[in-house]
Amino acid sequence: MSASPDPKADIETLATNWHRAASTTDSTVFFGSIADDGFYLGTDKGEHWTKAEFLSFAAPYFARGKAWSFTASERHVFYDEDRQIAWWDEVLDTWMGPCRGTAVVERDGNSDWKIKHYTLSMLVPNERVKEVIEAIEK
Repeated sequence: MSASPDPKADIETLATNWHRAASTTDSTVFFGSIADDGFYLGTDKGEHWTKAEFLSFAAPYFARGKAWSFTASERHVFYDEDRQIAWWDEVLDTWMGPCRGTAVVERDGNSDWKIKHYTLSMLVPNERVKEVIEAIEK
């Protein structure tokens, strides 16, 4: 991806291709999109992974040809004045139901965007929160 005056299109492409890479088990694109010092936070309390830890966790899924398929139904992209750091939030259709992803990306030395931090959260309707709390406490 090349640097553009308005990086939103580049970031949209990065995010879409990154999710597509998981669904097609393209580990080169998926993990190549994450900065070497990047982090991935999953939905479980213990899922706070460096890129290397996330690769170790996910490698068996990619190796057997079935990782996960997340499709964005909504995405909002923002960036700093210098267009070197950007962030997005998105609503995802997933096997877990609706989730929210949030990311921070930064340009690398080649002007490509790399994911520095990604957080995946399950979306819980407010009227169902008590049920979720009770399920977690069991």
